[in-house]
Amino acid sequence: MMKNDNIEKTQDIMGKVALGIKAPEVVVNQLIKLIRSNKLVPGDKLPSERELCKITEVSRPCLREALRALQVMGIIDMRHGSGAFIKQVEPKAILDYLDIAFMMDELMYDDLFVARKVLEMAAARMAAQFITDAQLLEIEQKINMSVGEVENAKVFMRLDCDIHNMIVHASGNRILQAFVQSLTKPNLYAREITIQDEDSRRQTLLDHKRILKSLKARDPEKAADSIKVHLDNVERTFNKMKTNRIIGFSRDA
Repeated sequence: MMKNDNIEKTQDIMGKVALGIKAPEVVVNQLIKLIRSNKLVPGDKLPSERELCKITEVSRPCLREALRALQVMGIIDMRHGSGAFIKQVEPKAILDYLDIAFMMDELMYDDLFVARKVLEMAAARMAAQFITDAQLLEIEQKINMSVGEVENAKVFMRLDCDIHNMIVHASGNRILQAFVQSLTKPNLYAREITIQDEDSRRQTLLDHKRILKSLKARDPEKAADSIKVHLDNVERTFNKMKTNRIIGFSRDA
């Protein structure tokens, strides 16, 4: 039997399910908030499934889906016959939460594109000032390789990732690199969607050439603007495919 104070502090934070939000995501989000606010600490036991269903107003299948996600993230420990307990949360687990959240909520991709523009435009400005001739040559070689791989979506996607990572690395700013790196998996999910569109791949190739041209010109503002135009194009493709119900968020696609 669980202590009443644990139930009360869980209820205090978790509250009601917001209208229109996917139930598993609500449970994941609220439990993360509990942990981050130290309302629940390592070793604390979560309420029973019945109590959590009542608190969150979700069905048991939805609740179990969220609990499984939290277990995979290393945030809770499911003990057969005893219940779910909060684990000692490592920083990486909180970062991994982003992956779960993106997979469960398509709307977070709007925020992803905004974040990418802020980070990659800043990186492009710095790269235009500090990039070496050797780094420019490496980027140009990747672009030339991608010309022959436009019809091969998987190879093209890998080259696309390499080009963007090279530009960020050329900025010389390790903090920017770390922030961009933290978005790697959500970026891959988005790329797996847009890369399916051959017209988008061809447009990406043209965009990459414009970006390279601005970097060679050592023009920070043109470099940043070229990145923005490119990401705007990618975002339009993503939204078009979402509207047409093409998006499946499957890693095997």
